[in-house]
Amino acid sequence: MQKNLLLKILFLCLGITAVTAFMVLFLSKNIESTEEDEIPTAVVSEADNTVSASSATVNKPNADATKKEAGNGQPAIMITPADDSSTDFDESTLRPVPGSDSTYTPDRAEMPGIMCWGDSLTVGYLGTHSYPSLLNQWLAQDGYKCDVVNMGATGEDSRAIAARAGGIPMLLKGECIIQGDREPSDAVFVDPNGKEIHIQLYDSVGVNPAYVTDEDGNTVEVEIYNNDIYTGYANYTVKAYEEGHLIPMKAGDEIIPYGAKIHPDYLKIIYSGNNGGFSDMQEYIDQIDSIINHSGYKEFYIVIGITVPGIVDFDEYDKVMEAAYGNHYLNFRKYLAEYDYTELGYAPSESDRNCYLHGDYSPWMMSDELHFNDTNYSILAQAVYEKIYELGYNEGFYE
Repeated sequence: MQKNLLLKILFLCLGITAVTAFMVLFLSKNIESTEEDEIPTAVVSEADNTVSASSATVNKPNADATKKEAGNGQPAIMITPADDSSTDFDESTLRPVPGSDSTYTPDRAEMPGIMCWGDSLTVGYLGTHSYPSLLNQWLAQDGYKCDVVNMGATGEDSRAIAARAGGIPMLLKGECIIQGDREPSDAVFVDPNGKEIHIQLYDSVGVNPAYVTDEDGNTVEVEIYNNDIYTGYANYTVKAYEEGHLIPMKAGDEIIPYGAKIHPDYLKIIYSGNNGGFSDMQEYIDQIDSIINHSGYKEFYIVIGITVPGIVDFDEYDKVMEAAYGNHYLNFRKYLAEYDYTELGYAPSESDRNCYLHGDYSPWMMSDELHFNDTNYSILAQAVYEKIYELGYNEGFYE
């Protein structure tokens, strides 16, 4: 009796073990099959041109080869994942072949560098490189000792860019006592028309040290802070670098940012307006002109057009910009619409190309709805590079 009971218990345990093993084997096979067969499908939102996937981020296929032979003067573009996880990106492989024809000869023998003024699209936000960094690489490979300075500030509007560049005077809205050994003094900055200037400080480009003039006419270095740089604009404070300074400032007194005082003889590339900052096209043109006129060489400049949709009517905007700046105007949306994507393994339709003209880009070209990925930053660098050669500016760089 006891023996039969033990046998029954033993058979029951063996049965449970067998069923468990079968279930584990069945589930593991199913999981393997799912992992092997599943292909993530992209879901494109027409409203904001963003891309999501059912199980993974969908990116344009990554090119393992770091160099391709490019046709008709196009550079080889290295496509890197949109999540910026690539660590093998080699910027030096992206240099395009310059054009041989120059339509402009500089009035002077040498130009020491380039100042690239702009916002996050100049910074190269969400990419592993920026268009200024690629320009620096390519011009060096061409044998030019050309200093390329990235003066992009993430989130900055056109008014703030013009102020950092020295085009628009940055004035105090109210009284302010600047001191060097006490708490910084609160400050609000405005342009001569009383419109607030919202410089951004988390990129810390072209702002500090800033400069003021004391009661004796001496130039004093000061530092501008923003205690709420990630969530707001207006919480600025100013403090003198050296202890002992006490400088009473009144409304309308100017604070000159660092960027306004450096490299007046550099070629200026201006890419602004993607975050607004102007009430109409005349104000926008005036802002760009102020940067150009602040330069020591007013004929040396390139203006890259707005690429973010919803800021301007692009058709009217392009007409105004072409009339104002002629060959100095770089319409990057048009450049994208006419670009030969063969080497990238992409064949946009006519409808796609028309969308590019109006700021509606293919999802694989973007990191998010506003910012380019490495592919588009590389194409932007090529467009600027070609414009430099088209205008003959390369002839003025040091060799």
